[in-house]
Amino acid sequence: GHAGGEVASKLVCRVFSSYFVSHATATRPRPRLEQSLHAANAAVADKIAQNPDLRGMGCTLIAALKIDDRLSWVSVGDSILFLFRDGKLSRLNVDHSVYGELLQMVRDGKLSKAEADQHPKRNALRSAVTGKAISLIDLDAIDLRSGDLLLIATDGLETISDSDIADILKKEER
Repeated sequence: GHAGGEVASKLVCRVFSSYFVSHATATRPRPRLEQSLHAANAAVADKIAQNPDLRGMGCTLIAALKIDDRLSWVSVGDSILFLFRDGKLSRLNVDHSVYGELLQMVRDGKLSKAEADQHPKRNALRSAVTGKAISLIDLDAIDLRSGDLLLIATDGLETISDSDIADILKKEER
């Protein structure tokens, strides 16, 4: 995706995790996750300021924290956080790509699924960690149940149908 994505993703992972563990002041999970996201985003801005050739670099982010039976997460971009519960696959986080917006239009009856699948800008991100203000942040939490499976993935998983993913996860339940 973004120019310098590999540089950005390594930097964001390193700074996010370090900040979360050693510097975040919030004691509650979601504010702590959000503070760490903003620290990682600031590190991207600093890296670009040091090396203007990296202008335009960015990445997506999902960070999830499980405490007892509660899952909290922060996500930016189009990486996926799936919950597989009782044989049903559902996406927990919001898709910050144009495709996510197109799928909402499909659900609202304003567009066909085929039109969404063929849209020329469907893979464009509406939000990413780029060192600039982050336009869309998904920050949420759910209670987990015994038997729940979680799947977190970046690029590539969308090439597999949700039903095929569910079939694979059904095998893991056994």
